[in-house]
Amino acid sequence: MTKLLGKTVAIAATRKTDEMSRLVEKQGGVPIVRSTQGTVFTPKEKVVTQLRGFIEEPPDWVVLTTGIGVETSLTIAREHNLEDAFLDLLTNTSIAARGYKTKQALKKLDLQPVVSSSDGTLNGLTSEIEGISFYGKRVGIQLHGENAPDLVSWFKEKGAEVTFLLPYEHTPPEQPVVEQLVREMVSHEVDAILFTSAIQVRQFFTAVREMDALEGVLDAFHSKVVATAVGQVTAGALFHEGVQRVVSPEHERMGAMVVALTKHYEDIQ
Repeated sequence: MTKLLGKTVAIAATRKTDEMSRLVEKQGGVPIVRSTQGTVFTPKEKVVTQLRGFIEEPPDWVVLTTGIGVETSLTIAREHNLEDAFLDLLTNTSIAARGYKTKQALKKLDLQPVVSSSDGTLNGLTSEIEGISFYGKRVGIQLHGENAPDLVSWFKEKGAEVTFLLPYEHTPPEQPVVEQLVREMVSHEVDAILFTSAIQVRQFFTAVREMDALEGVLDAFHSKVVATAVGQVTAGALFHEGVQRVVSPEHERMGAMVVALTKHYEDIQ
């Protein structure tokens, strides 16, 4: 299939952009990288302190929210001779996992979550554990690059003591990149944008509002530019920002996302 032939597809991600570019090219499209998510960086000293806290006072439950969070935590633990202790903690602790990538990261470690969200969302995860008593329990939450106040409040309201592990953080995207993408959108030089995380969506629209360009961007999405999301969480972030048409695959995979975009163009031809 080459149903993206002649289509310019912007990639909003920062990771695996080469892989996504090849997927777009395979379908006949022209990929351009326009990262709307700032550089991910790891404050290692802070993470080591948090890891030691988890190990020394093990939580009753660990909530893991991203695959890269699991992998980054393990890498830092290995660098500081904490890997065995951290893996032992995960092996002997009840794990709640959000999303496909998180479960895949655990699978590589031969670990199985006690519970996971069926839809990949934090709301879906709390729905799954609604009937579990957390009163007086210690719950360690691996945050996904930013704070999750609703999730933290949910556990505290259940009587849990909450601790945190923040293995990576996000910085704002480069303003010139966002400005370039906005220009390309409003001048109809871009046909579609691939978003692989909700943070990409939120940071993009934050920058767009600072530019006072929201109306033009939403008009572009409502006319020519097809917003494409890797999964339900990312799609939900786009809908929340006012984007009315969002293409996303049934299963959260990069390849499936590109195929879903291809099928969208097939269906409208």
